[in-house]
Amino acid sequence: AAGEGAVVLEGDARTLVLEGNTPVEVRGSQLDALLVNAPSGSVSVQLSQGTVVDSLEVSRGTDKRVTISMEDQVVVGSILRYASTTLVGGGTVGALSGTGYLVMMGPNMDSAVVNPSCLQIGGQTYLVGMSVQELVNLAGAPAEERSTLYGYTWYVYGVEDYQGFFMAGVEDGAVVALYSNAPGLTYMGKGLGARAFQEESQEVEVTVQLDELFGGTVAGVYIQSAGFAPGNEVSQQALRDESHVLFHLTNAYRVYHGQAALAWSEGAAVASELHSQDMAEHSFYGHTGSDGTTPAQRLEAQGVDFDPVLRGENIVAGRYSAVDIHQAWVSGAASNPILLNPDYTHMGAGMGYDAQSIYKSYATENFFAAGETAVPDPAPEESETPAPEESETPAPGESETPAPEESGAVDAPVRSAPPPRYQG
Repeated sequence: AAGEGAVVLEGDARTLVLEGNTPVEVRGSQLDALLVNAPSGSVSVQLSQGTVVDSLEVSRGTDKRVTISMEDQVVVGSILRYASTTLVGGGTVGALSGTGYLVMMGPNMDSAVVNPSCLQIGGQTYLVGMSVQELVNLAGAPAEERSTLYGYTWYVYGVEDYQGFFMAGVEDGAVVALYSNAPGLTYMGKGLGARAFQEESQEVEVTVQLDELFGGTVAGVYIQSAGFAPGNEVSQQALRDESHVLFHLTNAYRVYHGQAALAWSEGAAVASELHSQDMAEHSFYGHTGSDGTTPAQRLEAQGVDFDPVLRGENIVAGRYSAVDIHQAWVSGAASNPILLNPDYTHMGAGMGYDAQSIYKSYATENFFAAGETAVPDPAPEESETPAPEESETPAPGESETPAPEESGAVDAPVRSAPPPRYQG
């Protein structure tokens, strides 16, 4: 019920307008329109005893919430606007065409949220523009917090098994970006593996990523506030955090395709970072280092125990975010099989940046089978990756290993922002 002290309304009406924060119960009514306004407080509305509402609209004040409880025989034909609404109970909801933030918690409430600013993960709805407090109330504390080259911080969720993996980019107390490539993703009524589609919005920038090697189907969705500009500085910590995000993106992609998640290898991460920084500082692009070292030699230099045949390396240049880097490798005919190789057990990734180099931003990831002890992905403050100048690589020709699968892709930055400036 709506609670003690609730105002009970009965009878039919063309339009019923509810305002204020007094609990209201609507019984057995046939309504053309129900308008709920919460300008100064949260509102609780109970729809009971066979109430039918053709259209529902909700508006609210800042940080206020509307909860609408519906009994089994309640029917809401369409929701035209939902500012910050939670629907609970056994009622039935038809079409959704509004904007705002909506959470549906009933067994019959399986309609898609038709809002380009929203991602649904495992039936829960998240919105670009919601407050960080609202995010945490819904999803809990993040498993990790990772800085980005675009200035905001990723709150990372669902890394236990990657079935419900998603990331929320937060800045100044609000969610400014959302991303997921997990099996639990739903966007505009579509999930992973759906046919390609495009979505346009004046409020957000939407990138629907495609799995070109699997029929061009949906592989992930990236939503970011419209007009959001990246920062002007690049820190070493942000580069390393983006590299750890690559680890999670790869594991979510593997899990969706039926492969086991990989363990993080700090040695492979160091080798990857050194090679990326080598490419950046010497303005070249390739798998052979400026000193002639091979990927295998770079792993050996970091003490990585790996199968010399079951090893692979991906590289990319000219992309600034882990999401865009990962998509380049997903789309590559040579790099994609490395991402999904069922024999690999470990990976490490690293980025490098130099504003004077031809592509400015470079990324490398190394994969291998067995050998090194599996360790969890370290928290940012626990990562003790040495700076490039603190490590040495062996001279060329010191070891001969079978040529493993290696790939690379050169792309211009996806987002047309001025290149950041490197610091530290």
